[in-house]
Amino acid sequence: MDGGWKPDDGCVQRVAGLLNEFQSPGANQHQILSHLEEWCSSYRDYPSYLAYILVSGDGLAGAVRQSAGLFLKNSLRHVIVSNAVPDVIETVKQILVHGLRCADRTLRHTAATCVATLTSCLGFSKWPSLLRDLQMYLNSGDECAMDGALNAIQKTWEDSPGRMEEDVGDSTSANDCLLPLVLAQMGNAAVHIPVASINILNYALFNQSSKMDELISAYKAGLFSLAHHPEAAVRRVVCIGLIHLSELAPSQLEGELSLLIQYMIDAMQDPQHDVAIEASEFWSVFPEAGFDGELLKPFVPRLIPLLVKNMEFDEFDEQVAEAEAYEEEKRESASELRPHLHASVSHAQISKDGEMEKDQEADVEWNLRKSSAAGLDMLSGLLGDDILPTLLPVVESNLQQGNWKAREAAILTLGAVSNGCHTGLKEHTHAIISAVLPGLVDQRPMIRCISCWTLTRYSRNVYSNTSEGDGTLLERVTHGIIDRVVKDRNKIVQIAACGSLATLVEEDPVLIKPYIPEIFSALSFGLQHYGKGSLRAVYDSISIIALSSCEIIQRQEYADILLPSLFGKLDTFKASRASAEDPEILPLLDCIGTVGSEAGSSLLSYAQNVFHACMSLAEGYYHAGDATPVDPEEQVKFVEHTLDTLSGIIQGLGPSIAPLFSSSSLGSLLVKVSVHSSPALRQSAFGLVGDLAAACMLELLPFLSPLMEAILECIQPENIIGDNIDACNNAVWALGVVAKKCSSQDVAQFAMISLERLLPILTVPVGVLPRSLVENAAVCLGQIGNSTPETIAPHTSAFMGGWCAALRGLRDGDEKQDAQEGLCSVINANPLAAKSHFAGICECFATWSHTPKDPLPSQMAHIISGYKSQFESDGQWDSVAACVHPAVRKKLNL
Repeated sequence: MDGGWKPDDGCVQRVAGLLNEFQSPGANQHQILSHLEEWCSSYRDYPSYLAYILVSGDGLAGAVRQSAGLFLKNSLRHVIVSNAVPDVIETVKQILVHGLRCADRTLRHTAATCVATLTSCLGFSKWPSLLRDLQMYLNSGDECAMDGALNAIQKTWEDSPGRMEEDVGDSTSANDCLLPLVLAQMGNAAVHIPVASINILNYALFNQSSKMDELISAYKAGLFSLAHHPEAAVRRVVCIGLIHLSELAPSQLEGELSLLIQYMIDAMQDPQHDVAIEASEFWSVFPEAGFDGELLKPFVPRLIPLLVKNMEFDEFDEQVAEAEAYEEEKRESASELRPHLHASVSHAQISKDGEMEKDQEADVEWNLRKSSAAGLDMLSGLLGDDILPTLLPVVESNLQQGNWKAREAAILTLGAVSNGCHTGLKEHTHAIISAVLPGLVDQRPMIRCISCWTLTRYSRNVYSNTSEGDGTLLERVTHGIIDRVVKDRNKIVQIAACGSLATLVEEDPVLIKPYIPEIFSALSFGLQHYGKGSLRAVYDSISIIALSSCEIIQRQEYADILLPSLFGKLDTFKASRASAEDPEILPLLDCIGTVGSEAGSSLLSYAQNVFHACMSLAEGYYHAGDATPVDPEEQVKFVEHTLDTLSGIIQGLGPSIAPLFSSSSLGSLLVKVSVHSSPALRQSAFGLVGDLAAACMLELLPFLSPLMEAILECIQPENIIGDNIDACNNAVWALGVVAKKCSSQDVAQFAMISLERLLPILTVPVGVLPRSLVENAAVCLGQIGNSTPETIAPHTSAFMGGWCAALRGLRDGDEKQDAQEGLCSVINANPLAAKSHFAGICECFATWSHTPKDPLPSQMAHIISGYKSQFESDGQWDSVAACVHPAVRKKLNL
């Protein structure tokens, strides 16, 4: 405990009371959270109180203390970015380190979460005592302290692996200090200690920590020594560790590869499914590790049948039970529907490596069946047709069995090896399709489902036959799947069939065109007759077709088959308030937004009705609480979806939206929504502002002043926190689009205040803010600089370094073009101030994978040659050039 800070008992009781209320069943959590935030705003040392309650709140319920820690974790980034209370942060540090020794494992792990968050923001260099404390705890022999330290290290790896490699003095990193001590705990008798140790070392290996080069032999020996540990939790992480070694350091295992293969085959039969699943992952990694497939061939007769066996459904598989229940009842109830998870429209920059901060992975349960199928898929790619002599007899035998699960696994197997064994199976295409097609009408719904999937896995062969003049297979497959869409009454099969239709269109939008009228008619049938859950599959399929084959949805004769039914669903929902408040309108709105963004001119004949319908819904949802009480979260969700749908329609119509926008109340609604308390609503509003600016800037001008105020308020440094990050992202993106579309005179009016907002984003330490936000800010600054360089150029020295660093991560595209043209304009307006950043400018210019559009290449060449001439005149060129990376010098011909 910090000797200089003492908690006030009254404040402790107030905060603990609010947290206790927050945990109570039926509590108005939104209101309680507002009260807590109000209290926090009145006390600069509120983080210390939250830390105190977490670590020293003896007598309080564990849930209350844990909540204090989670609230603390969520507020730490904001506190650090604002840099307003460094003394409070010091107090919090000291309290949290004590928390790593809590007797309660949940509480010490919560403290570890907060420690990891602080470390992510500050790094070990700004918290040197933490490194000493972690070393002390790992050497202490105290199980609680060791567990807390390991958990903090593991979470730091998860949150910010780069911090573990940073120099903490004397060319030493945190990994250098900690990893040997972590390795020493692999043999600890307490099960959770070696599990945590192996998890950390797996992270270090996966992130290619330099320290692991020294430790890898000892780590491998430790894994093999624990391979047959009596505890399944240890065996599981051992499998993960050996797989990481295979993937990242395969040379370490070449001498034991046969032993490793045998071990993984045995582990696949472990009675604990978690162990078997991890072992099955080995076969997906084996080909990527570069191991010699010849070494695996002797094991194929044992391995392939085992993989096929493990691909059978478990005895109590929930998916099977659900499908069989639908088969019996032929109906679905509202209670069986899963909540619709909406991916809000985000204009997060996608970096060169293709990653985007906003992680929206589907919630899919991974199991032994799926892992085995994935492994077989990868092995078929490595061994190719050599596995067919073993595999085909197993498949043929299973297809004849009375056990439907074995038959289903056989069809899944054919789908799994369709790509890897493409050459050997091509001559069997007719036989395979003929063997699988009957599965579409099998009595078991899961066989009908997997048959839909497997048939589309052979679509390449089917299309190949079609292009060679034999279209019978394509006709049989397409009509077979269409029949399942139209005739099957089982929700699970309907979902599979709709997805397969979308895959058929994705695979070859040209050869499938003769069947598009029938496919769209089938999807239209689904729109009109399916139950709520199956409708989502129809929406998804339509969205996939629109995104992957926009030229199809853009053909008016095709669009006229599908769009009336799609937009008719919207009319049905809009007909009454009760229908409009049905959550099932939300996936429909998402689908309409996607189709609208891709449909282009084919949308024009429907645009007025759809736009007005969406506007009516948006206004109705926004004002829903005016007369009667409504759930504010539900209200926000409905408005958000509707605004995002309007975004899609505006993107599709482009400038054609201008008269519809001018005659609507959308501008006024956006002004209100842009200052709403909900970050999600502001995110959608700012995205819509950017879309409108791109499509009809002139019509948006009357609303621009209040919208700009809202955008600039949103990206105030103190507001760039937590749930507001995505809104900030869209606000920055919209600001850039406005700057691009407005006149230079208009941009000059808000250029300086925009720079004031963007500067903290561009200069914040790496890792504190999402990369996408920083890159969006860099693009926005470029668009401002391109419009009015003379306004911001006097301040070049303040932002040039961070600006260039952020621009380096962008992948090729129009926004990168805009940003770098703006960069060139600013440099030309103040070349002297940018001169000291020559190396960074060169690195920025060298990031293009393809030649950018004119005039950027000549602008870049002019700047480089100009600086080079100046440096040569000053006799500095050799020393300056030495600071530029050799690869950059080569690419730019320096």
